[in-house]
Amino acid sequence: MFGIGSARTPRSKEVVTTSAEVLEVGRTVTFVARRSGSWVYLSGHETDDSEPLAVHFSHLAGVDPGLVTLRLRRCHYALRYDAGAPWHAFGPVEDDEMDRLLETGVVDAQRADIVAGSGDGA
Repeated sequence: MFGIGSARTPRSKEVVTTSAEVLEVGRTVTFVARRSGSWVYLSGHETDDSEPLAVHFSHLAGVDPGLVTLRLRRCHYALRYDAGAPWHAFGPVEDDEMDRLLETGVVDAQRADIVAGSGDGA
């Protein structure tokens, strides 16, 4: 169904998607998704007007070396509340379901649970 394969991090020169909030404002990455064909790194402070940016993973890893330790399977996502905090992994979920979880605030509620100390995750 998902063909999730093994857990990994992106290769150094692999192009990933992030936001201006992460690269230009300096917000901490608190959400990582390994979608079926791409990686997404967000801060949780993005808005509908946020600018998506495509960069090599090595650029993000230079900003936040902790990203190198996060290994995800395809169709999984992970949350943390701050830099250096442990990651909480969720999934598998298909891309359209992941979009729904983001749009309806489910991911924000999961992040709030993690901050409160009751987050589920692996």
